[in-house]
Amino acid sequence: MLEFIWVACAAVIISAAVRAKHSTQAARTGRWAVPVLYLAAGAVVNAVLLEFAAAIAFHVALLSLGWGFYLWSIPMIGALSLLLRAELQTRLAPVAREMSHARAA
Repeated sequence: MLEFIWVACAAVIISAAVRAKHSTQAARTGRWAVPVLYLAAGAVVNAVLLEFAAAIAFHVALLSLGWGFYLWSIPMIGALSLLLRAELQTRLAPVAREMSHARAA
């Protein structure tokens, strides 16, 4: 059962990360899938890693445990990085718009 939750959440996160640049719904889904992955999978210790940057650092650290973790960590690092970029663009877009309006005025 636990393996099914991990694989299902990973599939949702990776697919959301790929589509997050063009779809706010995909970015929102990815933002929800990361905490679901950690909480539903019973990883209480990983509940602290709900922020994308911390989750990325965690998966980078997993790489030091051996090649078997590469199969899981590398796709997750890529997916979480794409979600982080989409999150930053979503949050910074209104600020950039206001700055450009202020310069024009």
